[in-house]
Amino acid sequence: MDRLREDFVEKDMDTGMEGENANSKENGAHHPSEDDGRRIANMNIEGMPWYTKEISEEERIRRAMEPTLNGRETRKLIFSALGASLLVGLVFIIGLALFVCFCLYVWFD
Repeated sequence: MDRLREDFVEKDMDTGMEGENANSKENGAHHPSEDDGRRIANMNIEGMPWYTKEISEEERIRRAMEPTLNGRETRKLIFSALGASLLVGLVFIIGLALFVCFCLYVWFD
């Protein structure tokens, strides 16, 4: 067991001290809790829910140049999509009503 401890001696990164108590408060060593911005491991893995594809500079410029919609255009787009979906729903309801009428007056007569 002691040999294993000797093989895996901790070394404090701030003070350079080695030993079991290198990170203890007795030695005055402390680690700041704020993020220093370094990347330890890239967690942007394809297939994960948070994956974002890295885009080129040309793509960034192209996306920045795309026009944005103002409030009036956005409302018009929303109501147009709503109207189209209601129209499709109305076609299905009329089709169902015609099928019921066909069944009642022609098929089951």
